Amino acid sequence: NFERILFYLTGGNESLVKGWMETMDKTKQLTLNELWLKRLQQDFQSASITDDEMCNALRETYESSFEHYLCDPHTAVAVAAAKKLGCLCVDESSSRGGTHLAQAIQSKTSPQRKVVIIATASPCKFEEAVTIALGKESWNKWKTNFFPSRAQQTMDLEEVEPFHYHWDHSRYATLKEVQSMWTDKMMHIVTSNFGE
Repeated sequence: NFERILFYLTGGNESLVKGWMETMDKTKQLTLNELWLKRLQQDFQSASITDDEMCNALRETYESSFEHYLCDPHTAVAVAAAKKLGCLCVDESSSRGGTHLAQAIQSKTSPQRKVVIIATASPCKFEEAVTIALGKESWNKWKTNFFPSRAQQTMDLEEVEPFHYHWDHSRYATLKEVQSMWTDKMMHIVTSNFGE
């Protein structure tokens, strides 16, 4: 994704981006010159978020939500970063307090700039982290009352033995052939274990 951002930033300058990526692979860092850094900063901001900040954002979002919305840890990192950067409205006067995602999220530094936070996963996948953030009692309450039924059905299934992929280099020469073979194998696994 970072490579794609750089590609669009440079107007599709493949050789420049390739050089940057090679430098980053070798040195584990990338220093952009002032021109490119300023262009990148016109569209992007970043913040470093600790585990405690992530847990607080997850808990605040859940506790302030009227629909019992529970975000996953990745989304909580985005919420915490938006809050740290001053891009997230926090309603301290509300009787419930906390972060209200349903409100218009607007940057304090640039009122015209809107912030969109897209939830990237389900909290169901991160029971341990969510339990740490909420506490066992709140997690159990959410799981009992709001856990998605389809997710519960999946969790109730017997676990299938993992499939180990081994690429036969002599038999499949192209990426298209490998992808086709992989698709066929996965479809067989899915249909034989879960039906059509």
